[in-house]
Amino acid sequence: MTLAGLFWRYLLLTGTVVLSIVIVGYFVLAIALSSGLVLPANTAMTQVEMLGRELAAGERTTAQIPYYFRWACLDETGQVTAYSETMRKRQLEILREAAQTQTVRVSGFPYAQYHKSVLLPDGTRCILQYDFRPPYGAPMLQRYLPDFQITLLLIVLFLWSVCALWCTRRYAAILRRDIAVLTHASQQIAEQRLDVPFTANTQVRELGETLEAMEKLRQGMAASLGEQWAMEQQRAGEIAALTHDLKTPLTIISGNSELLSEEPLTPTQEKSVQAIFRNAQRMNAYVHALREAAGQAHRKPVRETVGLRCLFAEWCSMGEGICTPKGILFCAETPEEQLCLLCREQVSRAVLNLLDNAARYTPRGGAITLSAQIRDPVLIIRVTDTGSGFSQEALEKAGTIFYTEDASRPMDGHWGMGLCFALRVAQEHGGQLMLSNTEAGACAQMTLQIRSDSDTILAEMNF
Repeated sequence: MTLAGLFWRYLLLTGTVVLSIVIVGYFVLAIALSSGLVLPANTAMTQVEMLGRELAAGERTTAQIPYYFRWACLDETGQVTAYSETMRKRQLEILREAAQTQTVRVSGFPYAQYHKSVLLPDGTRCILQYDFRPPYGAPMLQRYLPDFQITLLLIVLFLWSVCALWCTRRYAAILRRDIAVLTHASQQIAEQRLDVPFTANTQVRELGETLEAMEKLRQGMAASLGEQWAMEQQRAGEIAALTHDLKTPLTIISGNSELLSEEPLTPTQEKSVQAIFRNAQRMNAYVHALREAAGQAHRKPVRETVGLRCLFAEWCSMGEGICTPKGILFCAETPEEQLCLLCREQVSRAVLNLLDNAARYTPRGGAITLSAQIRDPVLIIRVTDTGSGFSQEALEKAGTIFYTEDASRPMDGHWGMGLCFALRVAQEHGGQLMLSNTEAGACAQMTLQIRSDSDTILAEMNF
């Protein structure tokens, strides 16, 4: 069914139920009237004139007034001398008002009160009070039961409320079931559980069309993710194959550098051979990391305790290896010996990227300075150069992956990932990467949260 059809069904069913209740109430009233349980609503109105004449002629006393009348007797001064047992205080006040104003009808609640004034043979005046409502057929019922007309109306309203609530819950359950199907389908899509099709049926056509659209979306996403997974697997296989092939030339480079170191060499040659061997070992570590990435094995970096001077010496060795072939002077400000707790391999790669970035912008004959100092508990690593400095755009976007100041750089092998990696390492260590320009060139400063107290570091590691 359509959504409009569902609401029309709800309205028709509710209307039919309400009409049925009204008809049943009418038949109940008719049966009560025919059986004498209840008298017609105009009973008092049709008898009031005859009753007034009989009272005035003395043919009937106030004790013989029918129970569906209320009455009160007033003397010449307007004081009430007698009244019926069914007379209530409010009705007596209405009666007095009618006697003073000589009105026949005075408004009351819940019915309008009608009055008839009759002069009795003893000189007193009897005021008859009646209303237009169906009285019970027996005085005992009239005295102790609630008003029949109001009671019947309240029962009809109660039954209508119950039926309306039942109809509402019935049709709300239909919508609730269909919406639950859509909610379940959306949760499966959100959780990327796309292997199970949406086969549930809905009763509302529009919601069924929505479910069909979600099923097409699921199929499309499943196919897309399947293709993406296949591409990832293919790329991982290609990376694994390349890293495997890289190990052979790296092994050859390392082996030949070891053989060269056994030969008699000049100090300069010895230094170059050692640089070749160290960088070959570093490349071998990078290849190992690539193989782990290709195998989707995520290894969380582990912090280790290292001496700052030993670590700084490694950075100086990398800096000299970068600067010397380019004719750049490398300077270092050796820090004091302290212990640091950090991810050694990651931090060294970040420093290497900063040094390489500085060397690419420093002309031959220029200088690069590396310094490190600890302001507990922060390690500050600073690389300065005498190059052209950073442009304003570079200061704003440096650290963004694949950003390069020169669009031609990717052709030269620089993809703008060095500063991005350094920024990530700094953030993982609770620090930051700050770029600025100096009077002589550029400055890249990386801060890392470390602990310099050796006792504290060892306590944390043991814990």
